[in-house]
Amino acid sequence: MSHTLFVLFTMDVEPCQRKSGVSGPVSDEAGMRAILDFENVLRLRGYRATYFVHPELIEAHPEFYRNLRKEGCGLGLHLHTTKFSVAPQACELGGLAPAEQHRLLDLSVSMFEKGLGIRPRLFRPGCFSANDDTYRILCDLGFCGGGVSIPERIWTERFCIWSGAYPYVHLAHRSFRQCPGDLPFVEIPLSVDLTTPLRYNPVGFYHHPDLRPGGVYSETDEVPVNRRALLHNILRRMAADNPPIKTLVVDVHNDRHFTGEGSQAARDLQAVLDGIEPECRALGWKVEASTYEDVIQRFLRR
Repeated sequence: MSHTLFVLFTMDVEPCQRKSGVSGPVSDEAGMRAILDFENVLRLRGYRATYFVHPELIEAHPEFYRNLRKEGCGLGLHLHTTKFSVAPQACELGGLAPAEQHRLLDLSVSMFEKGLGIRPRLFRPGCFSANDDTYRILCDLGFCGGGVSIPERIWTERFCIWSGAYPYVHLAHRSFRQCPGDLPFVEIPLSVDLTTPLRYNPVGFYHHPDLRPGGVYSETDEVPVNRRALLHNILRRMAADNPPIKTLVVDVHNDRHFTGEGSQAARDLQAVLDGIEPECRALGWKVEASTYEDVIQRFLRR
């Protein structure tokens, strides 16, 4: 039985609102400020983040993201096909046929590589949108892992259906996204509270709540959740299921304020950070601050 909890804080780094026309920070500069604030809060507690970055931002601000990587952060690709400036689509990734998915992902990989000089190996889609072709296409393009799934979320409008999805680290399936398989892609799902009933979020989907600070897309859309109770439920369910590798995955966005007494996101983040060590002590678990690369390597060694 594994007694280590790998803790992964992640951020979806979105282009600014004026470029995407929808969610995101008010400017690229504000988004980078949010990243630095988030990073500083985590570093004080001994954590490192994995940043899934929209390709336009890597191309526009490569030095900023190179520095994050030098400081030990994970970097991966994030893509909303509806926001992708090179070839914007009417739907998110999971609504596209295989050839179009491959074309858009290949374009975004090229932008990432142009900015950083390396190809991305990690991926998270916008809205966790995917279909049964997505993992196979990601492998074809050289990705080795990521966070594509959000167990049990149902958001048909965004082509995001994860009913019955395996909720812990696993190899992706080549033909059926909800099941473990044998593709060389390590899927590390977002952590959600599977002990609570499926609930409706005002944004338009059904889900089990996760630990993200400050709401899903805006604080006005937030369904109030006690983060400490949520953390307790997630870890107790994990202890009962006892997967070979235990991960706690928290997601945030770069349009939140992670410092300041008036920020709900800052309060939520602190509640999660304050709760991890006590909950793990009660379970007899060791906490290990991790990035996606760390967990992928550990999983493959097994």
